[in-house]
Amino acid sequence: MKKFKFPTEITVASLEFPPFFEFPSGKNFDTKPRGSEGKLLQLLSEALNFTYKLITPPDHLWGSRSPNGTWSGLVGLVSKGEADMALCSLGITNERKEVVDFSEPYIFQERTFATNFPKVLPKIYTYTYPFDMKTWCGILIALLLVSFLLKWFKLAKFSYMFTLLSVLGNLCSRSTDEGEFERSVLLVSWWTFSFIVSSSYAAVLASVLALPVYDNSPKNLDELAEFLKQKRYRVVIVKDTSFLINMLKNQRENVVYIAETMEKNNWFVSMEKYIDESSFDDNTAVLGTGLFFNFKFGKAPLSTKFISDDITEVVKVGLIINKHFCCKEALDTAVTKIVRSGLYQQIVNFEIYKAWLRAANSSLKHDENFSFVIEDVLGPFIVLLFGYSLSVVVFLSEILLYHSYYKQFIRS
Repeated sequence: MKKFKFPTEITVASLEFPPFFEFPSGKNFDTKPRGSEGKLLQLLSEALNFTYKLITPPDHLWGSRSPNGTWSGLVGLVSKGEADMALCSLGITNERKEVVDFSEPYIFQERTFATNFPKVLPKIYTYTYPFDMKTWCGILIALLLVSFLLKWFKLAKFSYMFTLLSVLGNLCSRSTDEGEFERSVLLVSWWTFSFIVSSSYAAVLASVLALPVYDNSPKNLDELAEFLKQKRYRVVIVKDTSFLINMLKNQRENVVYIAETMEKNNWFVSMEKYIDESSFDDNTAVLGTGLFFNFKFGKAPLSTKFISDDITEVVKVGLIINKHFCCKEALDTAVTKIVRSGLYQQIVNFEIYKAWLRAANSSLKHDENFSFVIEDVLGPFIVLLFGYSLSVVVFLSEILLYHSYYKQFIRS
């Protein structure tokens, strides 16, 4: 096989996609690209002794096939010969291999999603958090039903309202007076139920008061699909990536559902919005690679966003090379040496370390020692105030009714 001398100057295409690749400004000696893949390109240029001219596609996309068979983005530039190679976290796919070549992979990336961390729930409702809505409804139904049965079987010696209040008192750990009920299996069963419910409530309430309670948010792809079905979330990604295409071919039903829902609702954002944190709101999940999220938001436990451990796939990432490029073998050899020597992994670790420092500084600014304040116990005070207000209304109503009936009695 004939060996060619590596060109002294080549054209390289990429995207402005921090922290993977950032174009040099050309000012104040800023002449080298930044980011993990910008540094990789610089290593290759030093190893193979070439200079390069940087270009970017007008559509600022990685590249996908259009209905007429042409390619957009970086893939289009390289396939048409306008660039010798391209790099910017480009996944190796069989569809792209039809029009371009790929170098040896230099990293494997896991595709997942990230969201904002769930919000802290309002403290005013703290005393309702130990049980969910279904449990509270079940307790209410049991309360009404037991009161009715005690009265129906003539086990209660007073009115239904008195029986209801007495049974409610059992739930609040109030003992039953000897003359209120006839002893029965039904009553003992209710006492047992009340003891379990009140003990469970007290135990959970202690932890709820000690630690903040967070709203529900999707932790994995199955939960994300359920949130989409309930119309509680949306999912965004940059258009014309292999991400969505591969998700539609995934064997997991919920992954396919997420992709179809995104396509149906046209949940696509521009590159500028994608790399900006404005894409994140309280009800949005952003699809991307775990490495991208680690670069931007740090790694757990100090990340500034929630990054799911559930992945859709693992993709190989390599440089796109024009099929007529002379020296793919030399480029593959250089890439392999850089990867096996650990140089690229060192670059990646350094970028993650910078993100970790940013996240750590952000975390330190928000760490404070909290003590109980009025907001923590505002719920019961509101209930107490409501009860007192209701008592005053009832008291005044009784006075008015008494005087009204008294006047009628005098007249008669």
